[in-house]
Amino acid sequence: MRFKLGLAAGVALGWWLASTPPDQRRAKVEEAVARVRDDPRVKQVTDVVARDARRLGAAVEERIGARGGGEAAGGTGAG
Repeated sequence: MRFKLGLAAGVALGWWLASTPPDQRRAKVEEAVARVRDDPRVKQVTDVVARDARRLGAAVEERIGARGGGEAAGGTGAG
């Protein structure tokens, strides 16, 4: 079912792209992007993802540092 929905959306988008003048298309796409950017739900999700990415990065750096950094920084692994 998901495939059919995706296919239908793709066909509709292709039809719209082919039948709309480029400057009108660009204006509509810019409006849609602005609406998405201004949506508080999108801002909240973006903030959560950014926070979690920072946390994950800090955890990875901590683990690499706990190993001494030699193996991850350029060791060959051959013992």
